[in-house]
Amino acid sequence: HPHSHGENTHHHPHSHGENTHHHPHSHGEPDQSCHDDKDFKTNFSGRTVTCDYARYSQYNKLICKNTAKYDGKYNVPIAQICPEACHYDCHPIPSPVSSPISPPVSE
Repeated sequence: HPHSHGENTHHHPHSHGENTHHHPHSHGEPDQSCHDDKDFKTNFSGRTVTCDYARYSQYNKLICKNTAKYDGKYNVPIAQICPEACHYDCHPIPSPVSSPISPPVSE
């Protein structure tokens, strides 16, 4: 098979296992990257913040811009831990433009 490097996946984009071809190397568990981590808790301005808290908070965008200690790592973006609450795209498409910060909107 000269062209075997994963080639077989794009022949059937409409297969009935459609959700499988996004993450061919998941280790059997559901795609965690797409769901809020229900066990996540961090302290934010003296409150205990969970993904659900972030989702319904008036400070949603503020919380989602922040980072937290997660999984033993520091500075993990809360948007990645709570992608549902933060409306974060869990299958990001790498974009050629490297500008994570959008220009300020003039009031």
